[in-house]
Amino acid sequence: FKHLLATVAIGSSVTSNDGTLPPGCQLTAEESAGGLNIYLTGTPTTVGSYNCVIDLGNNNSLICPLNVIAAKPVVSVSSDISCYPNSFAEISVSASVAGSGVLSYQWYVSSVDSTANGQLISGAVSSRYNPATSYIGSNYYYCIVTNNSGSQTRTTVSDTIEVKVQEQQVNNIYINTMPEVMDYMEGDTLNTQGLSIRVEFADGSNS
Repeated sequence: FKHLLATVAIGSSVTSNDGTLPPGCQLTAEESAGGLNIYLTGTPTTVGSYNCVIDLGNNNSLICPLNVIAAKPVVSVSSDISCYPNSFAEISVSASVAGSGVLSYQWYVSSVDSTANGQLISGAVSSRYNPATSYIGSNYYYCIVTNNSGSQTRTTVSDTIEVKVQEQQVNNIYINTMPEVMDYMEGDTLNTQGLSIRVEFADGSNS
């Protein structure tokens, strides 16, 4: 961060009055063809409004108003997920912010690939979320990350993450045990007592 505050005559003394600069910042001076450039440098760590008082010597001073606002979070998302019904799924966001703000999270879900008008997911307020995988189809999740810094807040809406639940493909069906009753007369009711089967799916699971 380097912000030009003023240009004064070369040879001026440049100091700041204690407590008038944003925390984390300092003054630097560089000569140029047009005079002595006074810069505010560093990384502001506390939001708020400041009147930077710059003492130029000989009872001369400048007052430079500055407003430090909360930084916008930088957010990235995990990859899309393709899974089978009732399998475990986890999605996440990674967020960072300059300064000393505290990040908070809120997840939303939508049936379309959009971050507009999604449904708020109650209780989904951490950087990770485990979406439901009970039904076939796709849902799109996104997270609004908020930087809470003092009395100010700044938000970033993440990209969407698709969670696609697809039908499980059956590879094989095996009979473990045959039913106890194998012979029937016409009109008898089928009795499956004792019958046991095993279904093997494409992902290696079975039931």
